[in-house]
Amino acid sequence: TVTVGGKSFRADNNGRLSEITRMDGIDIASYQKGINIPALTTTGFVIVKVSEGNYYTNPYWKQWASEVLSCGKKLGLYHYAGGRSSAETQAQFFLDRVADYLGKAVLVLDWEGISNPQFDPGSDTEFVERWTQYVKEKTGVTPWVYVSASVAANYSGISCPLWIAKYANRYYSQDGAIMTDYVDEPTFEEEVRGLGNVVCYQYTSCGGVDGYGEALDIDKFYGAPDDWDRYARVEGV
Repeated sequence: TVTVGGKSFRADNNGRLSEITRMDGIDIASYQKGINIPALTTTGFVIVKVSEGNYYTNPYWKQWASEVLSCGKKLGLYHYAGGRSSAETQAQFFLDRVADYLGKAVLVLDWEGISNPQFDPGSDTEFVERWTQYVKEKTGVTPWVYVSASVAANYSGISCPLWIAKYANRYYSQDGAIMTDYVDEPTFEEEVRGLGNVVCYQYTSCGGVDGYGEALDIDKFYGAPDDWDRYARVEGV
């Protein structure tokens, strides 16, 4: 990959350049114990779970984060909201762990209902607003918020980019079998991009990528490597 005039280009085997306007990637948690990050030859970015609530830290996240950056891939780090502790407590729990990666990684709040009794679609925007505002004030980084497409409209006014999850039946498997590789135009893409400030789309939880033999969450980022870096940038505290 090369950058010329503020735009990113990829060279093919014949030396022809094509502009990069989107990136393919994955997100991982401790379920992917043993994954070999350098072997992911077709993966442009990896978003890694760091923490949950104020009680859990992914034991593999530091190793993976280091490997992602060492391989020249783009890095995201996310916190899963869980338990009953406050938004500020959970945000600080996350920041205590990722401090060394500020400016190097996109920061994300994963907001969904499992293990999260504070999740209540339509009336729970306060937690999301407080968590994201706390992170902005402490770090100078504007975080993303991961939500399901079914509730995304509730969070379109929080002044943060959205990472949306919505799966088509043909990309979904009840038994966890691998269903798809990276898809140029996944189902529901137009619908998802109309939900607001959407920067990333998770379109399957059972995708297969080069370098890993089990099913993974697969994502599409709407931008080039420079755009990713802008989302990770520390703007000032």
